[in-house]
Amino acid sequence: MHEELTATISTTPRLLLSLNLLECDTTGGCLFDKSLCSYHNSHMSRGSTFQRTSIYGRNFVQALAPPGTIAVLETATSFGEDHKIVFDVLEFTEGERLFGCCFKKDLAPHDTIFGITSLLAGNRPPELFCPFATPAHSTSVIWRTARFTCPRGTSKVLFMCENFGTNNGTCAMDNIRVHKLFDVLEVEPCQKDIVAYS
Repeated sequence: MHEELTATISTTPRLLLSLNLLECDTTGGCLFDKSLCSYHNSHMSRGSTFQRTSIYGRNFVQALAPPGTIAVLETATSFGEDHKIVFDVLEFTEGERLFGCCFKKDLAPHDTIFGITSLLAGNRPPELFCPFATPAHSTSVIWRTARFTCPRGTSKVLFMCENFGTNNGTCAMDNIRVHKLFDVLEVEPCQKDIVAYS
């Protein structure tokens, strides 16, 4: 008579709870309540810069952009995988746009790049990938939540306020959060304990 031995491997709920697939330590988020965090104005800015502003107790960053200027706010980061950038934006001026950009060496040829060439005088770095842009036409004066994805290998996140119109404009941003793509409900931002006090 042969005896048969079987083994059952089970995953306990305790083990599953200890594996947080959404946990993330990627830099790039900032609420702008106390500082600019790791963000700073870029050398690519021409005639305008982003400043931390407070109105009625709400803190955010804004760039006052006269015609023909560009303000660029950037932070260094290191994306080991694709990440989603979620932020609040206010931009409403005719002829002005706010771009959300990723800086990555060796871009794939299929990456979409919005043309940011008029104010950079055709000198846009080839590593600059801008998957987000506000409309160039005038819109309602209301804060909106926006998002874009930066690919694996991204080493900088940039926001560019470009005014190619004829009127003075403003771009404002707040509550920048970085999320893993798995976080479809956007409940677990990267570095949440650090960002909460920024």
